Amino acid sequence: MMNYQSVPTVVCFNKEELSDDEYKESLRKKYEGCGCECIFISAKNNSGIEKVRDILNGKTTVLAGPSGVGKSTLTNLLIPGMEDEQEVSQTGEVSRIGRGRHTTRHSEIYNVCKDTYICDTPGFTSLNLPEVEKEDLRFYFEEFNPFEGKCRFNGCMHVSEPGCAVKQAVEDGVINYDRYKSYTDIFEEIKNKKKY
Repeated sequence: MMNYQSVPTVVCFNKEELSDDEYKESLRKKYEGCGCECIFISAKNNSGIEKVRDILNGKTTVLAGPSGVGKSTLTNLLIPGMEDEQEVSQTGEVSRIGRGRHTTRHSEIYNVCKDTYICDTPGFTSLNLPEVEKEDLRFYFEEFNPFEGKCRFNGCMHVSEPGCAVKQAVEDGVINYDRYKSYTDIFEEIKNKKKY
């Protein structure tokens, strides 16, 4: 979705203390292959926060992700002096239904420092797809780009066609299988949406 809007994306994994190095490396390979920078932080342990500040510096950035992943906690850590004052955004434990107990209900922009702003947004449980034609979807999966024009058929959709260079790259482990599965799932969703 970010490639569709030409928005540079950093995937920030919070709560890194809950995972091991092998799992973190698998996530890094999955998302860096699609052109995203990946960082791992722990808002709980205040680890990696300076790296986030460096990335945000001089930009306006939107924090987006599921409810309960720590967007508001991160916001509180990034605003200078907020650790000594009342929190900008209330936070709490994650409830049984997967939501933060004090979830963000509206989007709000905060000034972190000169020319640096962050927008804390409500969490989401699902995403609506932008109006993308199924024929164009492949162009928004950056890891497919090196294989465009190398398939047996021109205009290959990389789904069911024989001689597909992208499918071969998935088999060879060059393209992450989970990313390819996301592509085929979205492709089918768009196709079925158009049908009905």
